[in-house]
Amino acid sequence: MLRLADDGLLLVLTEQGEVVLVEAQSEQHMERGRFKAIEGKTWNHPVIAHDKLIVRNAEEIACFNLKAATELTNRD
Repeated sequence: MLRLADDGLLLVLTEQGEVVLVEAQSEQHMERGRFKAIEGKTWNHPVIAHDKLIVRNAEEIACFNLKAATELTNRD
């Protein structure tokens, strides 16, 4: 789990390889987004470096460009 302090968000990598973005609030769990990042089980921590999200398990590794995703959502 990573805490994105500037935005008050948590980035969680589940055992099943899903990345979940949740609001970091004590009173309720508010999911902001979810996607399947890798297949199979993982107990590794996600990493963010240079606008990239990196997740892995014993079989595979995946890298996602967060800057491109942000630019797509901010087009309006």
